[in-house]
Amino acid sequence: ADFPNPSPSLPPGISKGLAKHCVGEAIKCHIAADEDACGHLKCIKATACCLYVAGLRIKHLPEPVKKCLPIIPCCLEGSDSCEEKLGCFVKFGKCAKVLGDEKDRK
Repeated sequence: ADFPNPSPSLPPGISKGLAKHCVGEAIKCHIAADEDACGHLKCIKATACCLYVAGLRIKHLPEPVKKCLPIIPCCLEGSDSCEEKLGCFVKFGKCAKVLGDEKDRK
């Protein structure tokens, strides 16, 4: 069986140590946010900022993720509550999964 690499290599210029720290902090943040949609949005923003500081840029993202990114600002524009805004990230995740699955089938 062909299993995905659980520890993918990072592109040059990205701090592996800081990226791992960002992921760890994200997990803690989302656990603490529990059922609070506004809290989860704060976690998403903090994680994105942390990964940016670690050196991650849009050019480093897989193609399916890049193609789905426009969903987020378009969806956020029409969302008022934290729950609706959090739903935008769920839609983004579903898009990336579908496109990623299609890419894997090819």
